[in-house]
Amino acid sequence: MKETTSFQLQQLQKDVEERMEYLDEQIEKATGELEEQLKEVRSELKKQRDVVEKEMERVKAATLDTWDQVISNVNKHYQEVRGKTNEISKKVREMLDD
Repeated sequence: MKETTSFQLQQLQKDVEERMEYLDEQIEKATGELEEQLKEVRSELKKQRDVVEKEMERVKAATLDTWDQVISNVNKHYQEVRGKTNEISKKVREMLDD
């Protein structure tokens, strides 16, 4: 179970990092207000990546006694990060379409 949870978090981390890389490319092309907006959005993604990294550490440190609580928190944060990164991606698409 620990391995599966760790794998899922690694996949989420990879997804967030790929979105950050995409934003880095867009920031390089952007100027003015759009550039600043994209930098703010990238900062939001970095916060989400940090959440995933903290959850990965919690899973790694979990014991049999703490597992139920850890997995409950991981599931909650996983859903929150997934939702926020999807919202951020939508926001970026709207910014770039303008």
